Amino acid sequence: MLDPSITPHQHQSIALDLRGIRKSYGKVEALKGIDLKVRAGEFVTILGPSGSGKSSLLKIVAGFEMPDVGDVLVRGREVTHLPASARDIGMVFQNFALFPHLTVERNVAFPLEMRKVPRAEIARRVEDTLRLVSLSGYGSRYPRQLSGGQQQRVALARAVVFEPKLLLLDEPFSALDRKLREAMQIEVKELQNRLGLTTVFITHDQEEALIMSDQVAVMDEGVIQQFGAPDDIYHRPNNRQVAEFVGDSNLFEGALVREGGVATLHVDEALAIDLGVRDCGRDADARARVLIRPEAVRLAPAAREPRSLPATVESVIFLGPNTKYIVRTEQGHVFTSRTSTMGPASFAVGDQVDVVLAAESWRVLGEETAAPRGVL
Repeated sequence: MLDPSITPHQHQSIALDLRGIRKSYGKVEALKGIDLKVRAGEFVTILGPSGSGKSSLLKIVAGFEMPDVGDVLVRGREVTHLPASARDIGMVFQNFALFPHLTVERNVAFPLEMRKVPRAEIARRVEDTLRLVSLSGYGSRYPRQLSGGQQQRVALARAVVFEPKLLLLDEPFSALDRKLREAMQIEVKELQNRLGLTTVFITHDQEEALIMSDQVAVMDEGVIQQFGAPDDIYHRPNNRQVAEFVGDSNLFEGALVREGGVATLHVDEALAIDLGVRDCGRDADARARVLIRPEAVRLAPAAREPRSLPATVESVIFLGPNTKYIVRTEQGHVFTSRTSTMGPASFAVGDQVDVVLAAESWRVLGEETAAPRGVL
């Protein structure tokens, strides 16, 4: 049944519409009123730590579980109480869930057979789909005869062969080694773009989410803390949960003071952070929490920079293209800095350095209780 509150154009542009989804397991409230709209053709990642509620949400979208409260609409059609088989949704499971006793060809053909597609059409579509995932000639093999990456391609082919309205990916790369995982990320994203598939992807890997997604929904404690483009999620996090989970963070809390239009965060008697001329969304003397990412924390040789913080290097972590430094100021404040390995300066443990912080690089975070729940 189509939702009469949405125009025909919106029915076509919104592929998945979640409204007020709540789910509890005994006394544990896993989902606390999820609202989320996914546009047709988008790749949306639901990102969060273990226990955040992301897997429960995916199961409700897929039809493996029912919400206690709320509605699930796919292309404007309410499917909340329909079984998984009637939702026209493709899914790739974490363990691939291939039938071990069926060949690759039969595995991919299975959803078409369930839909009683004519044999000749099944053969054509299976062949086309295997070609699409670079498995032409593998149709007669069994899953046990394939590598992990090949098994994943079979699972992906089975999920898209019937041209679903929505594709769900449940941490499909977690069992793969890093090199293969990165290769499959590119392949899946290219396939999604080529087919124009609306895709919802579940992961706890922040880097994976930022690389693959058009939009990211960061979940924590059963709530979508922030929904937006990867750039916004990383550079403009809404609150502490998002800032801490997505990437490394330097977080400080203190009293916000304005003098002559310039905002300053007084963390304690020894540290006052210059936030520059800006509207921080807080009253004067209000408490605030601010963030600066490690790549915006610049280290310089000691006593070279005015208005800098003298510090000592406590740890140096080589990360290939980048090096991460942990430094401690004379007053005991700890900063993380990340610099290019090809950069002009490098430091060792015990070196005296200046910590240089640009006012425009700070982000004033919102309150945790005011986090949005993921509407577009």
